[in-house]
Amino acid sequence: MALLALGASVSAAGEERCSLAGGETWREYQSGHFVIDAAGWERDSARLVAVFEDLHAAVLATLVSEPVDIPARVRVVVLPHQRDLADYSGSTNVAGIFWVSPLAEPTILISGDSVETVPQIIAHELTHLVSSYLFPRQPYWFAEGLAQFVEGVAKIEDGRRWAGADPAGGWIAGSVKLAPMASLLSGGLGGEWGVDPYLTSWVLYRFLWNERGKQLTAYQRHLMDGKSPTEAWRLAFPEWEIANGKVNALDYLLSQHQLTGRGVRWEIKVGNVDRSFTSKPAALGDVHLALLGLRLFQTNSLVQTRVRRQALEEALREQPRHPVLSAELARLREVPLLPALRAAAEAQPSDGRGWYLLGVEASDPAERETALRRAVEHWPDGALAQAALATHLARTGRAKEALPLANRAADLAPWQPMTFAALATVAVELGKCKQALALQTTAVEVVDSKRVGSLGGDAKQMKDRLTEMQKRCAPPQDPLTDR
Repeated sequence: MALLALGASVSAAGEERCSLAGGETWREYQSGHFVIDAAGWERDSARLVAVFEDLHAAVLATLVSEPVDIPARVRVVVLPHQRDLADYSGSTNVAGIFWVSPLAEPTILISGDSVETVPQIIAHELTHLVSSYLFPRQPYWFAEGLAQFVEGVAKIEDGRRWAGADPAGGWIAGSVKLAPMASLLSGGLGGEWGVDPYLTSWVLYRFLWNERGKQLTAYQRHLMDGKSPTEAWRLAFPEWEIANGKVNALDYLLSQHQLTGRGVRWEIKVGNVDRSFTSKPAALGDVHLALLGLRLFQTNSLVQTRVRRQALEEALREQPRHPVLSAELARLREVPLLPALRAAAEAQPSDGRGWYLLGVEASDPAERETALRRAVEHWPDGALAQAALATHLARTGRAKEALPLANRAADLAPWQPMTFAALATVAVELGKCKQALALQTTAVEVVDSKRVGSLGGDAKQMKDRLTEMQKRCAPPQDPLTDR
């Protein structure tokens, strides 16, 4: 199997070649919103960058009327052909994959064959990512309904892009069993066997956009302001209040819209798009690292350890002293971790990721702080490094110094529960209990949502921290009251 061929292959001349994409040459293109690593790309590089920057601009234009700054970049890995993508995904039907790395780096995997016709699933997941910067608290129905509404902008018809077009797979929502609104809007996923909460979310969002546009705008504004989904719904749609059961009347209206109201679609016009970019040879260690999880997912569990070791060793040969690869290999070899992390960070001192890994593991507070400060210095776009240093400073009596770091972390990765938790920790140490509880509640909501970016988050840790804050922020009881 191609996925098992991880050792460096040897050419006829005896030179080692990268096993990724059959040894094709890799090139990196960095633009305003993307870091694109492409293998064997012989076509116009400017066109490659434009495809993704134009898509990003179209998604953003659908969500807001005026451009806003989205600070984080998305890594895109472009394999030469669809068959290469099938090797990684295990399926010939996969058009593209989107995930977030353990270091909170959004990543897209796509084939060069699909660049000119980027699949709607990529626009769907990109909508999840971009919308999280605008709506920090998103219930399931809103997140999925919005993403399905926007994903059609990936398709270009006679030079035009449309939102509100049919979701990927066509208009099949007319035949699915809709989830009860009382359950879906309360955070459940239907409450009945056979219902489809995913497509119900699409029908609900489309209904509101077509029939209650001003109210939907108000609801979205409340979410932007950080209100809870329940409060935002009550304020925007009082006629369908959840608590008193009025929401049940929405079931009939939605079923009628499902049968007869496909509604209208909306042409998205994009203004000037910055398509400028820089180019350099790709960092193959980073490419290996990005794809390692997919390789292992498609590998028999009996040989995963061997395959993982081979991949890490090959990646280190191609990019020596890579701190994350060195740390992963140390864990695999079960050598003492802290000395290995110190060595990895010192070997590549300008790579903040190594300092971050050291800072997370360090037990000595002074070493932790020094490492995390160096991580933030050399990895300014690392949301996890910003959040970790902010949390450390807040817990050691320096909450004011921690505040800009925590704000930066939340700006970089609002879809990551750790960033909200860091901001909540800073707030509670500043004595701002109301804000702290709201922020930690958001962290719990994000990790419970199980959306891309929050996967792998420690839900118990987030909830335990919320309980601690609630106890700390509870008003002191009058001892006379207890008598």
